[in-house]
Amino acid sequence: MVQMAETMREAMLYEKLPNSRVRCNICQWRCTISPDMFGVCRMYQNREGVLYNRNYARASSVAADPIEKKPLFHFFPGSSVFSLGGWGCNFHCQDCQNWEISCPEIGEPWRGSKERAKEKWNMHVEVVTNIVPTMNDDDQQLEGIANWVRDELGELTPWHVTRFYPNYHLMHLPPTPISTLEHAFDIGHNAGLKFVYAGNVPGHKSESTFCYSCGKLIVERLGYQTKVVGLEDSRCQFCGAELNFRTFGAKEGGQ
Repeated sequence: MVQMAETMREAMLYEKLPNSRVRCNICQWRCTISPDMFGVCRMYQNREGVLYNRNYARASSVAADPIEKKPLFHFFPGSSVFSLGGWGCNFHCQDCQNWEISCPEIGEPWRGSKERAKEKWNMHVEVVTNIVPTMNDDDQQLEGIANWVRDELGELTPWHVTRFYPNYHLMHLPPTPISTLEHAFDIGHNAGLKFVYAGNVPGHKSESTFCYSCGKLIVERLGYQTKVVGLEDSRCQFCGAELNFRTFGAKEGGQ
């Protein structure tokens, strides 16, 4: 396990409870933590009835990346994004690709909860599903996800169906077959989603964005190389269809 140097600081968002317990209010888990114990994220610890942050002002990684690496395909395409990561995570997925920094000093995976930001804060939302063989690659689950995205977030919400590679606690499983991703791609389109992308497959035809109305190429992608060829604000410059992009010229409040 990765050992993380601690920088202790009293947390700002917590409540003191009877018997020296505390309730952390940092995330939606709202962990109730007994003395000397940790929250789900493992970065907040109760010490004698006071909640401390174990990694205050410590970064696990700092980088400037292409926005498409996140992956975000409809948010300022072709731009760069500053990535700043801390230690710990309140998900701890069994196939985590960043387990060295998300699960320091942890030997047990946890399940996370799902944060909504679109309606309340008008944030741009794209959905990523890492398709893991034998775990979530059946039609029932994929159709359920696609229908949920359509009904709860809207048909113009991008859905990234990404290829799993063996990692962390799931080293015994094979990489996701390309045919499985393409099947998920079809499921998304059949559910009515306008933008479905196969991820972790550089050069796949679904990397690029095409207008669902006129079929013209809008954003051409090859890996992290991006070329905007048919976008005007958040619309197709050829037929005017709304494509749910955030750009420097797009108005707020769209899909």
